[in-house]
Amino acid sequence: MTIQEQISQAIKTKRKMNINYTGEGIREISPHVLFGNDPDAVFLDAYQVSGHSNHSEASPGWRQFSIHKIIEVEVLAEIFNLAEGYNPEAPKYHNAIIKVE
Repeated sequence: MTIQEQISQAIKTKRKMNINYTGEGIREISPHVLFGNDPDAVFLDAYQVSGHSNHSEASPGWRQFSIHKIIEVEVLAEIFNLAEGYNPEAPKYHNAIIKVE
């Protein structure tokens, strides 16, 4: 199963994930949406619960990841609730591949 397929399955079943993004360390996330207009530019919007981050804001918080920079994923057994601030009708999600409903 590809990384994109694993992420899609996690979104569909509302399962938390551990991801290794660009080899910088493990992040625990709640994946909400895969979207993009181009197969070479697919992004994941997720709520990062804990783990490594170069983001200026501390976790937890919303992050956007290029799936082509995710080098390893682990789908966890834990189910997540929708994160505060999630808007499935946001304009950037009109080309969603899959999103939490």
